[in-house]
Amino acid sequence: MMNLMPQRIILDLHSSLGDNIQYQTMILMLRAMFPQAQIHCVCNRTFSDLLPCINVKPDYCTLLHYIGLSEKDFNEKFLECVENGFGEEGLPADLIILADRRKDSIRLALKSSCAQVVTFSYFPSLWTPRLPFVSYIRRWKIHEIFHYQHLVRSINPKLYDQVIKTVDLKQAQLTFSTELLEQVKQELINIGWNPQSKLVIVNPLSATAERCGYNFKHIDWIKIAEFLAQKYPELFLVIPNYGQNDINHIELHSTNLSVWQNNSGISALACLVSFASLVLSPSTGTAHIADNLGVDVCAAYPFYDSKRWIPNGMNQLSAKYDNKSWNPNNVSVLFLPKGWQDSQESYSSYLERFQRQCDEFITKHIIG
Repeated sequence: MMNLMPQRIILDLHSSLGDNIQYQTMILMLRAMFPQAQIHCVCNRTFSDLLPCINVKPDYCTLLHYIGLSEKDFNEKFLECVENGFGEEGLPADLIILADRRKDSIRLALKSSCAQVVTFSYFPSLWTPRLPFVSYIRRWKIHEIFHYQHLVRSINPKLYDQVIKTVDLKQAQLTFSTELLEQVKQELINIGWNPQSKLVIVNPLSATAERCGYNFKHIDWIKIAEFLAQKYPELFLVIPNYGQNDINHIELHSTNLSVWQNNSGISALACLVSFASLVLSPSTGTAHIADNLGVDVCAAYPFYDSKRWIPNGMNQLSAKYDNKSWNPNNVSVLFLPKGWQDSQESYSSYLERFQRQCDEFITKHIIG
């Protein structure tokens, strides 16, 4: 068990959108536990794009993208952040936290002069006295948000247990500038939204949505959107789109269903979610943005993500520590079992079940 009081923390964040959303409570806890410490995030483009919306910000943030950098260049830049990443005098880190658990990241961190490295690992052969691996957790047994909390708690368990009882979890929520809020609101109005109407986001364009065994086809999500738009004319449904996708060529038939073209990246998508009453999602980071903002979610998830990625991590964290500051969202998830799309009949059955689930959720939580 460690009892560290770090002053200069390198936080390595190179994961996808869902993970980056879960990181917010980890940064909040580090700030609350070590208010005098400086935090330097070494991150990818996803985290960097979210940075303007992060309420509890790091002191320094360096964008290091694996894409476009050779391994040698990436390693040199990472080690430069560790050795000289704090203040004008270029002080070194005294703690590295590796949130992404990659073996190459562990080896890279151990090449530095940093006194302490903290991470999970499935590679016990890499153990050294500088790297007391946090005890293994079965990732599929609990929500991902607790893996990062477990990582932070391992640094100083007694201090963590004191702070978690009083910390305001709302400080981990994304926030948006007045300019971005007005921009997104106007874009919604331009495609037909009346601000007096409740907004529902249908988010089919996950990169993994159509992966074999993962989720419904994009066109089927749009069919669900059409069904709900026609049944609930008092709602406005929007499908976010980024870049060039097949969705641009699909004709929509309901006047209260439209495509919102995102020209401003992840921050704008997160801002869009802040206007919504409900997000319908195929297990993407958008559902976890909704979780972070307390927006209701109705999702379809593959069976192997049943515990880890349910979009109510903030609810679970708040309930575990009896944190009164959090207002929970409503969540409904259809778990797609192994072999669910082995036949067209089975695929259609689960698609119909999810459409019915969305319909019932809207009746119970959104219209009422």
